[in-house]
Amino acid sequence: RDAETEALLRDMARPLVVAAGLDPANVDVVLVNDSSINAFVVAGQAVYIHSGLINSADSANQVQGVIAHELGHITGGHAISGESAAKEANGISILSLLLGVAAAAAGGGEAAMGVIMAGQQAALGKYLAFSRAQESSADAAGAQYLSKAGITGKGSVDFFKKLANQAYRAGYSQKELGDFLSTHPLESDRIATLSDSYSKDPAWNKPSDPEIEARFKRIRAKLYGYLA
Repeated sequence: RDAETEALLRDMARPLVVAAGLDPANVDVVLVNDSSINAFVVAGQAVYIHSGLINSADSANQVQGVIAHELGHITGGHAISGESAAKEANGISILSLLLGVAAAAAGGGEAAMGVIMAGQQAALGKYLAFSRAQESSADAAGAQYLSKAGITGKGSVDFFKKLANQAYRAGYSQKELGDFLSTHPLESDRIATLSDSYSKDPAWNKPSDPEIEARFKRIRAKLYGYLA
């Protein structure tokens, strides 16, 4: 907890929260002590941002792009619908196990294993496809909120490029994993889609708030110093 940091996160999020049609008094932005580059939402109206994301971001504008995306998950009710999708996928898995047991009882060992594996794959595919649809929806909503708030989407695009570059340096490739096994749309596709959307927006060439950026540099340095 740090009052200066939390005040900045609230100020960064406020115009986006308003653009999303939410009450700023009811939306929290919570800093999580985790070195990984991530942000997430759960049931309720809170955006959780990892300290690793703050330390990795080059600007406040990049973090605002992340906040806008996460607000898209909140307004889309994705945390709640995600639980439903997981239960439905689990139902497919359980059904495949029951069918597998029935096949095994009938003397078909290999057939039983085939049924179980097919069921597991169907469940996984259904859930991951649902997750990718949610992410695309949150991308579109985030772009809308940034536009409505008059905030440039350059930071959002830059941050996606940063993530793609880090994944490349780490030897990880979504393309090698394949669309089917990914929880998110391909980074290259997201960058292309968002770049096209943001570049047409009147706020594209609008500079980021210099006061917000100065405060961000200060709290990022403070956070790094504290954690390091």
